[in-house]
Amino acid sequence: MSYEYFAELISAARRGINVNPTSGIIGIKNLEGDREMAELKTAQYIKELPFRTTHHPQILGPIPTLTQEAPFGNMGYTTYWEGITHPFVHADKPHAHDFDQFLFFLGMDPLHLDTLDADIEINLSLDGKNLEKHIIKKATCVHIPAGLYHNPLIYHKVNKPFMFIDLYFSGDKQYARK
Repeated sequence: MSYEYFAELISAARRGINVNPTSGIIGIKNLEGDREMAELKTAQYIKELPFRTTHHPQILGPIPTLTQEAPFGNMGYTTYWEGITHPFVHADKPHAHDFDQFLFFLGMDPLHLDTLDADIEINLSLDGKNLEKHIIKKATCVHIPAGLYHNPLIYHKVNKPFMFIDLYFSGDKQYARK
């Protein structure tokens, strides 16, 4: 790990952020000392992330998720993060939803989130039949409006791990594919 990486961790620790030199920044210290979080008036705005397992054996770590629910936000969205370390087919069949979705592809080096050392293929289609292949080689966000067919999503080359983030606005509907 680079000098800059450790300098950033030290700087974060000085600003009151708990850090771990192996895994990086891990949380914000309770500025109220030893007082329990539940006693704080603003505790409702902080939520420990739940984690889930994956159905892709190529994804090695747990997946943090955040879903809409009252009283925490209740904005009609769901998001999750996956650390991608190996090439594989993430989704093999085109499908569409009746809600908007955003897919993010970011480097995992905290000082160089803009560096993506991977070749990612995503296919988009207006009708579900005529697929247009897009190759992603830089940090990218893909907006998938309601009704736009998307996938296959294929990680052809992964030289350095990267973060895949899925954010969708399904409201209280179940995640459904057409």
